[in-house]
Order: sequence, then C-alpha cells, then structure tokens
Amino acid sequence: MADLEIEATALRTRDPALAATAAFGARLTSIEEQITNAGSDGDIVIPSYTFESLEIVLSYTGFQSSPLLGVEVRGIVREVTYTGQDMLGETESLFATVFIVAESVEGPYVIVSEVAVP
Repeated sequence: MADLEIEATALRTRDPALAATAAFGARLTSIEEQITNAGSDGDIVIPSYTFESLEIVLSYTGFQSSPLLGVEVRGIVREVTYTGQDMLGETESLFATVFIVAESVEGPYVIVSEVAVP
C-alpha cells in the first residue's frame, strides 16, 4: 500500500507526475483534478491511513463484469487540509473500502479505483 503514501506526497507537493507513479485510470484522474483545482496555494486534503485489516478480494463492478483484483482495507483515515503550505485542520474517521489494483504499463501494480465494501 506504498502507493497511498506516494499519492499523499503527490497531493502535498502538488505533483501530478509523482501521482502517475502510484495511480492509474480513474484514480489518477481524481488526484490530478484535486491538484489542478487546488492550484499552488488553494485548499487540498491529504489523507493518511492506519490499517486494522487488509484482505485480498475479487471485486465485480457490474453485472457480468470480469473480476478485478482488490485489497479490502479497514482502519482509520486521517485527513489534513492545507492551504498552500499552511495546515488548516485535520479529521480522523473509521473507513472501509476496496482499492482496485491492476498492473501498470511499467509493470508494478497500482491503484486504479476505489469501490465500497460489499
């Protein structure tokens, strides 16, 4: 789950090229949009995760869809909001989600999307 740390660093440094090393597809598009919308000094939310459980699962995103490899995770997400380099505030909450992973063009598996825990 090192990809999540890389994504957080990409958001904090507002670096879409770094994000592309850890995410692909819809997930990367979402991160790029957050960076673009925040600009160099706007608000941006940086998540960090503490895992209580991880489980490899097959996920189906639609009727008769092919199975996708996922990691079901449960734990605590801490979200810190920054304006430019200044921290505005933070929240912590429980979370449960499935990170869908796929092999990237360069070879390693990366997070491509996130779906609700069934």
